Amino acid sequence: MKIAVVAPSSVPFVRGGAENLWWGLVDSLNKRADVSAELIKIPSPERNLDEIIHSYIDFARLDLLHFDQVISTKYPAWMISHPNHVIYMQHKLRGLYDTYPQHLSTAIPDKRQFPRELHALHDFLLKPPANRDYLPEIIQALLTFLAWKQRLPADWYAFPGAISRSIVHLLDTVGQSSPGVKRHCAISHTVANRVGYFPANSVVEVFYHPTSLSGLYTGSQRYFFTASRLDKPKRIDLIIRAWLAAGVANPLYIAGNGPCEAAWRDLAQGNPGIVFLGYVTDEQLARYYADALAVIFVPEQEDYGLITLEAMLAGKPVITTSDAGGVTELIKHAETGWVVAPDVTSLAQALTTCANTPALAARYGAVAKQWADKVSWNELHQFLVVGLRKKLVVINTFSVYPPVSGGQLRIYHLYRWLARVWNVVLVTLVPASHATESVTIAPGMQEIRLAKSLDYEQCEHLLSQKLGISAGDIAALLYPNALPEWVNTIKTETANADWVVLSHPYGYSALCSAYAGAFCYDAHNMEFDLKQEMLASQGDVHRYHDALTAVEQAERACVQESSCVISCTTADMDRLQHYYGAAKQGAIVANGVDIDSIPFVSTQQRLTDRKDNRLKVLFMGSLHLPNIHALKAIIDIATQCNHLNFIIAGSVCRAIATEIHTAIPTNLTLLGVVSDADKLKLLHTCDISLNPMMAGSGSNLKILEAAASGQLIVSTRFGARGGIFMAGRDYIAQELDEIPAFLNTIAPQQLASYSHVVNSAYQQVRQYADWKQLAAHFKEALQQHSAT
Repeated sequence: MKIAVVAPSSVPFVRGGAENLWWGLVDSLNKRADVSAELIKIPSPERNLDEIIHSYIDFARLDLLHFDQVISTKYPAWMISHPNHVIYMQHKLRGLYDTYPQHLSTAIPDKRQFPRELHALHDFLLKPPANRDYLPEIIQALLTFLAWKQRLPADWYAFPGAISRSIVHLLDTVGQSSPGVKRHCAISHTVANRVGYFPANSVVEVFYHPTSLSGLYTGSQRYFFTASRLDKPKRIDLIIRAWLAAGVANPLYIAGNGPCEAAWRDLAQGNPGIVFLGYVTDEQLARYYADALAVIFVPEQEDYGLITLEAMLAGKPVITTSDAGGVTELIKHAETGWVVAPDVTSLAQALTTCANTPALAARYGAVAKQWADKVSWNELHQFLVVGLRKKLVVINTFSVYPPVSGGQLRIYHLYRWLARVWNVVLVTLVPASHATESVTIAPGMQEIRLAKSLDYEQCEHLLSQKLGISAGDIAALLYPNALPEWVNTIKTETANADWVVLSHPYGYSALCSAYAGAFCYDAHNMEFDLKQEMLASQGDVHRYHDALTAVEQAERACVQESSCVISCTTADMDRLQHYYGAAKQGAIVANGVDIDSIPFVSTQQRLTDRKDNRLKVLFMGSLHLPNIHALKAIIDIATQCNHLNFIIAGSVCRAIATEIHTAIPTNLTLLGVVSDADKLKLLHTCDISLNPMMAGSGSNLKILEAAASGQLIVSTRFGARGGIFMAGRDYIAQELDEIPAFLNTIAPQQLASYSHVVNSAYQQVRQYADWKQLAAHFKEALQQHSAT
C-alpha cells in the first residue's frame, strides 16, 4: 500500500509532539514490507487570517490520488480530498475552539452589513454545509472576502475574532465531512470529547500512539524532571512553585525553550536546585528520563502528552493534575503515579510523598512501564491503515441495519465496537425486491446484503405455508443452492479472513459449502428449543418433523464443530453443551445496551413531567412467539387495570391480525414498529416496563433498555433472565397471575417509593451491560480461538 501522511509545516518551524507522531508513523510504516509511506508537508503560517485561509486552500487543492490512503492529523491538512482519507486528530486550532477567549464575541455581523458580493459567505458561516461539493464556492467567497479587506471594518479580520472563528469552523466542517472522510479517529478521549471537534453523530475511534524517541531505559532516582515547550499552557510555573513549597532535597530539572523562559527563571529566584537545561537532544532526553525520581507534567487540558508516555517507558511515575486532559488517561492515581488537584499545595504534597518513598515511586514506575510497553507502532498501523487491519467475517441470514429486533441489536452493537480495531464484514440476505449492495453501517463495519433469488423466495414461501410460521431462516439452511450469490460471497470474503463467525445456525449449510476453516458459533438462543415450541403450536408433527430435525442437526454441528461457542447466558450454554454433548470451551457474552444513547430519566423527573394521574406501561417486542404469548397476557392484564395506559411497540403488534383474536381494551394502544427517536421518547415518557415473558431463550434486551432509561421494571423471573438483575433489588418480580394485583396498587404517588429499585437497575446495566465492555469480552474469546 502507498500511504501519504499529510501535515502542516509550522512557520516558524517548531518541533513538538505532532512532528514526533508524523516522523515516527512514516518511519515505522516504511519498515514494513507491505507499505510505502511518505510525509507530505506544506508550509502553514498562522499569524493572521489571510495566512490561515490560504493554508486551508493549499491543502484543499492538493491532489494525492496516486496514494492508496491518506492520513491527516491536524488542521488544515484534513482539507485534502481523497476517497480513503482517515483523520487521526491531534487537535484543532484550539484558540478558535476550546480555548477561544471568553471576552470575545462569537456573533458575526448581520447579513445586511455584508456587501452583496459576500452574502453567500454569510450564509455559509451561519450554516456550514457538511458536504465538500460546496468547497469551490466557499473558496471563492473567502478569496472575495480577503479582497475586500481595505473596505471593511478591521475587526472583521481580527485573529482571533468572531468572523475568523466562524471561517475556520466552516472550513473544518467541510474538510471533515462525509463521504470525504472514511473514519474519524483521535489520539485521546480528551480530544474526542471536545465540543465541535467532530461532525455531529460521528463515531470517533480513540487510539493512543507511541513515541518516536528511542533508547529509553530505567536508571537511578536522582531528581524531578520535566520537559516541554516553555509556554504558558504547560504551567511550568506551577511546578516551580510546588517544588519550592515542598522543600525536597531532589533538584528540579527543566528541559526546553520557549517564550516564558525568562519569567520562569525569575520565578526560580536563582535557586541552585532548579536547573534550566534548555534544548536537549533525543539522546540527552532519554538519559534525563532514565535518572529521574519522577517526571512532573501538569499542562492544562493537554491533547495527549507524549512526555507522559516517554516517562512511563523509562519506568518512571508521573506526577500530574486532574485537569491535565490526555495525561490523566494514561496515569492512574496511586498505580502509575499521582493525579492531584491543580494547586501548589496538592502538587507539593505529591512531590514530598514521592521524595520520601522512592521505593513506592519505583513500583509505580514499573507498573507504568508494563502498560506503556504495549503501545506500539505495529498496533497503530493495524488501527489506522484500512488494508492492514485484521478481518472478521460474520454470516447471518437477515440484514442487520438499521437495528430494531433483539438479534439485530446484538449483532450491530457487538461488531461495531470490534470494528474500531478490525475490519468487520457482515454477509447477509435481503428480499429479492431489494438491491444487492455493500453498505458501510459503522466505521470499519461493512454489510454486504445479497438479494435472495426468486427461486429461493418461492421455496421459502412454500416452506412457510407448510410449517405455519415464517420460515426464512430455516429455508436458508435447507436451500443454500438457491442462493448462489450468497454462497459465492461467503467464499470470497472468508478466503482472507482472520476470524469467521456464524451468527445463528441457519447459515451453516452455506458456510460449509464455501469455507473449510475454523469458525466461531455465536448462539443467540437454543434454537432447537425455540423452533420446537413454535412448530408444535401449529399442530401435526409430521408437517414439521423434517424441518425441526434439520435445525437440530445444524445446531449440533455448530456446537461440536466450531472452535468456540459464544452464548448469551450461562443457562443457554449449559443447555447447548448438555443436549449436544459438547464440553468444549465457550464464552458467555451477554446481551447489552447502548447506554450513552438512552438518557436516564429519574422517577422524580417522570413524576414532575406528568400531565395526568395515569401511569404508562410499556411493552416492546418483535413478532416472535414468546412475545406474542406475552402480548396475549398483557391484553388480559390491561382489562383488569383500567387506571393504567398500556402501550405496545414493535412488530409484535402484527400478531393482532393473525394470532390474537381477543378484543383490544380501550386502555391499550398498539403503535407497531417505531423509529429510534420515538422509541427513546417512549422510554422517556412511560413509567413502567412490563415484561410478562414465560418462554424464550437467550437474554432479554428490552429490560436492559428499560433499566438504562430509568423505568420501573415489572417482570416475571423468567423474563428477567440473563444474570445481572436481582428480584427486589433491581426489578419487581411478579408471576403472570400476580401482575394485575400488583399493578392495581401502583399510582403516581406510590411510584416514587420504588426509585431505589430503578437506580439499582441502572447501576447494574452501567457496570455489566455496556456493549463496549461486552465487545471486549467477545474480542478476547475470538483471539483465543483464532482461525489463522
